Amino acid sequence: MNSISTLVAQLGPSWRAILVSDQAEWKRPAWMIQRLDDDGAWRGVAVTRVRHQLHDLARVYAGKVSADAAKILDGLPARVDPVRGPLK
Repeated sequence: MNSISTLVAQLGPSWRAILVSDQAEWKRPAWMIQRLDDDGAWRGVAVTRVRHQLHDLARVYAGKVSADAAKILDGLPARVDPVRGPLK
C-alpha cells in the first residue's frame, strides 16, 4: 500500500491533525483528526478536505485547541487539491 501521513498540528496531548494520502483507500489527500488511544495507537475519528471543516472538527473532538495549533490550521489552504496538492 502506498500511504503517506504527515503531521499538520498537535491539537492537544491526545489529539492531532494529519494530512493523509493513501492511493488505495483515500484516492485523494485529506486532513484527518486523530485521537491517541490508551494502547498508544493513533486512531482516525474524522476526515475532511476543507480547512473550515477541519477547524470545526478540531474543536468538536479536541475541545480547546492550543494557540500554536490554531495558527497552523489558519495557515492551511482552503482545500486539499486532489491532483496538485494543497491550494491557497
